[in-house]
Amino acid sequence: TGPPDPFAYVWFSDDGGKSYGFGSSVGANLNEGTLAELSDGSILANIRPDSSAVSPTGARVTAVSTDGGSTFSVPKPDVALINGHCQASMLRASGSRILFANPASSHGRCNGTLRISASNGTSTASGITAWAGEIALGNSSASEAFAYSCLTHLPNGSDSQVGVIFETAAPGCDGVSCQLRFRTVALIESLA
Repeated sequence: TGPPDPFAYVWFSDDGGKSYGFGSSVGANLNEGTLAELSDGSILANIRPDSSAVSPTGARVTAVSTDGGSTFSVPKPDVALINGHCQASMLRASGSRILFANPASSHGRCNGTLRISASNGTSTASGITAWAGEIALGNSSASEAFAYSCLTHLPNGSDSQVGVIFETAAPGCDGVSCQLRFRTVALIESLA
């Protein structure tokens, strides 16, 4: 027999990190998830699939918890989110706006993209999330390396811009995770 299937679990804290709880599994063949608290208090999990059985198209999968992370709905593919077989990051902005960053490519870790949802990142009955728009995170080329990332609010407290740190290639280094780059991203009014 081979190694066990990877399962996605959630650790959570309701007291600022003084103690932690352990939620149930979100599902099998999933790893490297990211979470965001939605405007109604529920938790959206967005997770990298490790099997075509979980996501036949290879798209990221999402699940929702309405009990603070103790349990989650059955994960479903979000076909709008191309999965570069890599970790992604998610952040709640103001109201019901959810930001999502990942390598939006089915051909590897490139084409870093920030997407914005005005609908809590939730999908329609057809499985397609209404992402209002996207912003390229690399320099000027969709082929620029873009691997693991983390979105963050900036100290100015404004929702007009966010920060993103991401792994990318570097001269003289072999691979897509050779250096970290930080970028401040202005959220264009039409996308915000």
